[in-house]
Amino acid sequence: MLIDEHYFIHPQDLIVDDVVPLLRRNTKWVNEPTITLKYRRDTLILHGKQLMWDMLDALYPKNNLPRPPINDDIFHPTLKTDPARDILNDLIIEGETEYLCFFVDKGDEGYRVKAITPNEDGTPDMTLRGIADMVDSDWKRMFPPLTYWDKSGGQGVESVVFTHALGNVTVWNIGRKVMVTGFTTLPNGVDVRPRGCVLIHKQEDMFYDIMRNMVGMFITALKGAKEVIAATDSAIWESWKPTPHMRTSEADAIGHDRWLKLGGWD
Repeated sequence: MLIDEHYFIHPQDLIVDDVVPLLRRNTKWVNEPTITLKYRRDTLILHGKQLMWDMLDALYPKNNLPRPPINDDIFHPTLKTDPARDILNDLIIEGETEYLCFFVDKGDEGYRVKAITPNEDGTPDMTLRGIADMVDSDWKRMFPPLTYWDKSGGQGVESVVFTHALGNVTVWNIGRKVMVTGFTTLPNGVDVRPRGCVLIHKQEDMFYDIMRNMVGMFITALKGAKEVIAATDSAIWESWKPTPHMRTSEADAIGHDRWLKLGGWD
């Protein structure tokens, strides 16, 4: 799930596609790997041993892995050693965190990873936890910190995200209210939003029932969006570009307008 420059991924959904353990620097080979990861249709590329260990430490935040034996297996393999790709795949699948957060730049070959952080420690906001518990869905849940942009600038807020291959529904905790947004992406990576954002006051009667139904409606909309996109002439959207940096509500309005241009429902 890509939000701004943050790519949130459940480790079990990540695949190591290729590992080049060594880098030639002048006349010497050094232990600076290039690791190519696949997440659904996207490619993420890590350069360097430091980022490799940032990822492994993030996967095992409470029980960091021993560096010497893993470095030996990856950079100095023997005939009995598993390939570096298999080693990293196993370590990722067995990771002890709910999700990883990759800070990325978009490049020609995929997303270039700049930094990696683990799932935030601590208990999620109780309002968000209550919403997550109320929603009856097989979509995965995560609680990433996000940046909410308004007229005053950017501010870090807590959130709960329901994520699936079909799209993502986000509940933003913005003080006395929560905001619900949902999006899916076109084949060119541009987001579209079948439903516009909704603001709900936390003091509403039957708040959690309202939130359960609202998140359910967003999920239902994203499930139906796939058929609309598949039936749309790509000439309509193939020249569209990702939304530039702007207020969160404005970006949502543009994504919903794109949806209407595809012929989707209002």
